[in-house]
Amino acid sequence: MIADARAARAAGADVVVVSVHWGTEWQTEPDERQLSLGRALTASRTGGRPDVDLIVGTHAHVPQAYEKVNGTWVIYGMGDQIAGDMVDHQGAFDPRGNQGSIGRFTFAPPRTPGGRWEVTRAEFVPSGSTPDAAGWSTSAPTTAGTRAGPGSATRSGGWCSAGAPARTAS
Repeated sequence: MIADARAARAAGADVVVVSVHWGTEWQTEPDERQLSLGRALTASRTGGRPDVDLIVGTHAHVPQAYEKVNGTWVIYGMGDQIAGDMVDHQGAFDPRGNQGSIGRFTFAPPRTPGGRWEVTRAEFVPSGSTPDAAGWSTSAPTTAGTRAGPGSATRSGGWCSAGAPARTAS
């Protein structure tokens, strides 16, 4: 992944976003593999500039934490965007499989030539699908909850007021 990120940057990418299919299904907290890979990817640098500017994770079927690691935003898991009936490993309907989130990041150009594009706004928009008379409908996000701005690294466990999971920096 790091080689691909470096190749994207060398090919002229201003912002490099890595999408990772990772994590343990139905686990709301990131697992150790996610945490260690997130640390490794965000620590990787070439010429003093991070090789990765944002990590977007998928797979767990439930929303997982968003946090800054080594100055880079990591979305461990966005949950499911459109899933329908979700059944867990025990065969039981699990409504968490209908919860999702959308990370929306605003990047500003670097202050100096060759510098890093900085996240100036980080938003976490809750989304999901619910049953209705016609079957399943998707709830379109209407307002975004700002979780944190540049320089912040907060995690508190559970859901923040914007509806996205947050964790306290360790």
